[in-house]
Amino acid sequence: MDEFDDLDTAALQRDIAKIKRAWLNEKNSPELLTYEAAAVESLLEALAEQEKAAREHAHESETNMFLSNVYDMELSRLKYLVSAYIRTRLWKLEKHFMFYLSREDTRGRLSQRELDFAYGYKELFEKHMNAACLSELPDSLKSLSEKKPGLNMVPEPDTGVHVFCQVHDSIGPVQLRTGGESVRMDTDDIFILQYAPIMVLVRSGRVSLI
Repeated sequence: MDEFDDLDTAALQRDIAKIKRAWLNEKNSPELLTYEAAAVESLLEALAEQEKAAREHAHESETNMFLSNVYDMELSRLKYLVSAYIRTRLWKLEKHFMFYLSREDTRGRLSQRELDFAYGYKELFEKHMNAACLSELPDSLKSLSEKKPGLNMVPEPDTGVHVFCQVHDSIGPVQLRTGGESVRMDTDDIFILQYAPIMVLVRSGRVSLI
């Protein structure tokens, strides 16, 4: 059934692998990472084409009907992967929406839909807080995003948590804390470490979380 063969192309398999890794990283990292827009869009387009082809040719023979059902199961699995990745990101965004909207670099990690969601969520949150209690307070105490020495009204992700990670290329010594010990990281090594020292390596793809 040649119409379905595109599901096994190398490009599609790369997109699937990229989203699988992105999902695991999102599940295990305390911070939101950069949205994998190209891989998600490419995979969704390929899945839509395969679904259309499956429906168009399913009625041509019993073999095609069988293959169509098999592909439907695979397509459903891949759709679940994408939706799980997006749900994980939205859950993390809800927890720290003020933080991610407060800085240009963190806003840059979000998709346009995530940005729209975060701004909408922020508006609803502020309306609720004003109705619940802030309207009764003096103006000096109404801010929900005040930052000053000794006071930070914007919760941030806890990058001090420990994570399991796997190294993808030879990195060499990585310092675990300022002025403290370091650990040598080589290809395929697995560690349990605080997230903060490897944060940049995770963002760059040299280390992934497991």
